Amino acid sequence: MTEKIEDSQGWKTFLELRQQAQCSVAAGMSDAEVEAEIAAYRSGQEQNAK
Repeated sequence: MTEKIEDSQGWKTFLELRQQAQCSVAAGMSDAEVEAEIAAYRSGQEQNAK
């Protein structure tokens, strides 16, 4: 019974995140643009950690 509750919560979270992504500014971005944004974010995170 516990697994079904966890699966249900995970599915609900997935659907919410999917809806947010579809409605966000990123929805119109190409894969290359998204990857560039992720790389820039990670680069900034690495510099802040030093």
